[in-house]
Amino acid sequence: MLKKRTKIKLGRIIAYVMIITTMLSSSAFAMEKPEISEQTEKRKTWQEKIDAELWEVMAEKSDDDLIPVYLWLKDVDREIITNALINEKGMDPAIYENQEWFQDEIVSEITRQIEERVGYEEAHKVVPPEQMSADESVLDAEETAVSAKAAENSKNDDEAFFDQSISLVDRAISAKVDEYIIAKREITKREYSTANDDFIANNIGKKRREIIYNSRYTSTLTVEATKVEIEVYAKKEVVEEISLYVELIQEPSLNLSLGQIGADYSGTKGSGFNSGNGYRGTGIKIGIFEAAGGRFDSSAPQLSGAVSKSRLFYSNDAGILGTGIIPGPTVTNHATMVTSLVVGQSVTVSNRTYEGVVPLATVYQTPINNSADVQRGMQKLADKGCTVINFSAGSDTGMGYDSFDKEVDKIINNTGVTFVVAAGNNGGGTNNVNSPGKALDAITVGNAQTKSNATTASSSPYSILASSSTYPSGSSFDHASYLPNKPDISAPGTDISYVWSSGTIQTMYGTSFSAPLVTGVVAQMMQAQPWLKTFHTAIKSMLIIGAKPGDIRMESTPSPNTDSTNAFAGNHLWTKSGAGLVNAPNAVNAVKNSFGYGTFF
Repeated sequence: MLKKRTKIKLGRIIAYVMIITTMLSSSAFAMEKPEISEQTEKRKTWQEKIDAELWEVMAEKSDDDLIPVYLWLKDVDREIITNALINEKGMDPAIYENQEWFQDEIVSEITRQIEERVGYEEAHKVVPPEQMSADESVLDAEETAVSAKAAENSKNDDEAFFDQSISLVDRAISAKVDEYIIAKREITKREYSTANDDFIANNIGKKRREIIYNSRYTSTLTVEATKVEIEVYAKKEVVEEISLYVELIQEPSLNLSLGQIGADYSGTKGSGFNSGNGYRGTGIKIGIFEAAGGRFDSSAPQLSGAVSKSRLFYSNDAGILGTGIIPGPTVTNHATMVTSLVVGQSVTVSNRTYEGVVPLATVYQTPINNSADVQRGMQKLADKGCTVINFSAGSDTGMGYDSFDKEVDKIINNTGVTFVVAAGNNGGGTNNVNSPGKALDAITVGNAQTKSNATTASSSPYSILASSSTYPSGSSFDHASYLPNKPDISAPGTDISYVWSSGTIQTMYGTSFSAPLVTGVVAQMMQAQPWLKTFHTAIKSMLIIGAKPGDIRMESTPSPNTDSTNAFAGNHLWTKSGAGLVNAPNAVNAVKNSFGYGTFF
């Protein structure tokens, strides 16, 4: 039985209020929709379930033509999932998804048990990286390598236990959160899969229609249907909406300085955080989507060696029925660089060191070609236990909230995964935010133009790159007026470098390379507070709270008197850069403060 909690720290209350305020101004709460009563919803005609675009297509088709459509079915009752977690797994979401209760019920018990078994000092001991011998280091291949097969099955690959810079207590707490996440996703997947498969068996199976997409985590199907079949589906109570499916080809968002966002060893990876060990992604599983079937180069200096054998996996299973994508994958600079920015190992060239934001994280890189691959791939990565996914690609679907965005939102909310996506580089063209960057609960990232590769690049302010927002022409990202502001936040994406080959540096620019930096910061936040792995809305809110709007201005040398058009709440910031430049220390400190650890930024 749950105990009644009445005491909450004042600082925590303030933090909660700030989180809720931020959430109300963005994400799922920002989209104004008319309230529909239950009775009104029941009176909705079957014609009203079919969207306008699909009606237009149907008018042009013959009776025998097959039309690809999204079938949006009624959602699974969340109470079924909650009861199954309690009865089958002995895990009450009311405890696991409430930080105060989780701390009292789970953390305190884990701490007590470990302290009793090994003693207080051993339970909380951490070893600074510089004090580890070679055979103790997480980067040692002989000590850390696990089989790719085991890792693909999300078994026996808990790299946290090879890293002594995290204590036994913290490892156990992180593992317990992961256990809950996997259990909830397992039950969620079972319930949605059963509901969708039953609909297919009872309504579609005998027609021998192609099932383009059968979601395992949402009540969504993509199928081929005739006009008569579409009408039949629309008349079924379980079908809430039918819309046209358009296969969107995903294109990389093309066209480093971790110090610019405080994610280097002077910031969140350094001695000022995590008892002197910094946050480098230990125990966090990250998914990376690569468009155009891209694959990272496993021979690239930052991605070769121990990391490629133990914590960096290539997972080509986003095709129909878990098969590989067609056409097959190709090694690309884009895929190599995005992956390097996240998990790249330390390599020094010409007295300059290059390293990813979270070099101790576990990464699964998955190639995709189209929107259905993304939807299937998100669920595959959720199966593997990933808690944050990076997507440096997208498609221009116009200004509105597309079906692609809608399904991505459903997957985010049903799996709890944090989804970071590049805003796109449509400057000089349509200016639209790419989909699925218009997903309400995605963290959409713009490109802050860094000054150069020189050491002075770490000094603010920065502008927004032309291809990221059409600056300096004055235009901004375009999206429908009913949508919340996008991008949500910005990160450096210009003159970003990685080690391409031995002694050779590759420099590129684009929102593709802004998003991985934010993904890395999210991983640091999750390491700092494992409970946040289950709370993607809090992650997004904390990032926005911690962003630095003053670091992005239109002029390169602003002053309070001449730069009035770029005030902290100015139009330039809001429509081009979102909340401002991501800041890792602020985000991590916000996490620690909001849940009772440390001070606010």
